[in-house]
Amino acid sequence: PGSTKVCSLHFRDEDYRRPCAKTLSRWNAQGTPARSYKTLLPGVVPSVFSSFPEPPPKKIRRPPRDRSKADYRNLAVQTLEEVEEEDHSDAECTADLLLDTTNLMEAEHSAFQDQIAALQEKVCALEVEKEALYEHVFCAERILEDQDLLQFFTGFSSKNMFMACFNFLHPSAESMRMWRGSQTNFDGERLGRKPGGASKLSILNQFFFTCVRLRRSFPLEDLADRFKVAPSTLGRIFTTWINLMYVKFKELLFWPSRRKVDRNMPSCFKTSYPSTRVIIDCTEFFIQRPSSLSVQSASFSPYNNANTCKLLVGIPPDGPFTFISSLYEGSITDRNSVIASGLLDKLERGD
Repeated sequence: PGSTKVCSLHFRDEDYRRPCAKTLSRWNAQGTPARSYKTLLPGVVPSVFSSFPEPPPKKIRRPPRDRSKADYRNLAVQTLEEVEEEDHSDAECTADLLLDTTNLMEAEHSAFQDQIAALQEKVCALEVEKEALYEHVFCAERILEDQDLLQFFTGFSSKNMFMACFNFLHPSAESMRMWRGSQTNFDGERLGRKPGGASKLSILNQFFFTCVRLRRSFPLEDLADRFKVAPSTLGRIFTTWINLMYVKFKELLFWPSRRKVDRNMPSCFKTSYPSTRVIIDCTEFFIQRPSSLSVQSASFSPYNNANTCKLLVGIPPDGPFTFISSLYEGSITDRNSVIASGLLDKLERGD
């Protein structure tokens, strides 16, 4: 191929071929070519460019170090010592942390013990105060423990008799509905109301209150102050329990046969009154004066000169009640109450 010319500015001086003796005259004393005619060495490429910086020299990689077994052993020992120092330092930190935690827990435990001791003392003081206040509380639980007070307020001679009567009524009392006047129907049920008591009084204290009012006839205001319940609430409770006791206790009444009366008759009756079947009496109860004039006139008793209600009761010679009539106005005579009660229909020839 023909010769090729390139710009000499892109080549270094060492890229040119050194002149021989024949061409020495072509070079000047400074070693540079005397002519513009230059010959490049084979394989040389342009490497000088004014617009691009020269590439940085390549880093020469250090040859791998030849480690002997002793070097590796020393390195392992050194590493093991460093690990042991780190473990020892970690162990010291852990021990310090555990010590601080233990001290903190002991301090908290001591504080809790002090709080528990203080609370126990407070509980003991409250128990003493509760017992002192309990002695002045008017409730069934306290009155039942005093037989004299129980008989005075309720008429029951013992706690066992009181509880026997209460246990008989208790199953029905748990599901009864409170009386609420005209909003209650004839079955004792008020629409939209659930069964159960309408006050904070327990069922036992409701029965106790009813017995106290029946026995001592205390005003509702007095009993409301004793039981810490509104008088209106006590009025509803009293009416409810009166109806419940009427329904349940009338189941206990039965008319004994002539043979049973004779078998249980006391000896004094057998000799003096052997044909006695029942002993009757008209009992009157004082009531408040009604607001209606017609009711006042009907309930006025000339014998007691007051407004009363009257009923006929009957007992056999051995004592238990066997007959209780309906309630009549106080103005009715004893003869008319006997006829109206239906007692004559139960008697037999010879009674």
